[in-house]
Amino acid sequence: MWLIVLQRTLLEFFWHILFFPIWWYSFGAFSAARVSFHVFLSGNYSLAPLLWFRNLFVPMYGLMDWQGRMISFFVRLINAIVRGVLLFGWAVCCLALFLTWFLVPIGVVFMLLRSFRV
Repeated sequence: MWLIVLQRTLLEFFWHILFFPIWWYSFGAFSAARVSFHVFLSGNYSLAPLLWFRNLFVPMYGLMDWQGRMISFFVRLINAIVRGVLLFGWAVCCLALFLTWFLVPIGVVFMLLRSFRV
């Protein structure tokens, strides 16, 4: 009985080692892309620069005179531009984290080979 358990355990162990790169670069990469996209959407939900651009000509606080409209326009324009730049930076961070997913196994193999060379 224990021989069957040992055989099955070793078979599973080696199967997981062989299947790991295939999983990492296919199903795991798809899952990482999905998570990265949801993190980006979360940042877009928080910053919402398009919402500020959409309401660019709507006066703030109900100020309907020309001074209130002009101040509201410039405040919303600057706010939308800053939020757009922040969202772009957030997108670059999300993309960098996603690309890190592909580089981690290569870095681990490189460090292992380098440590054996000592």
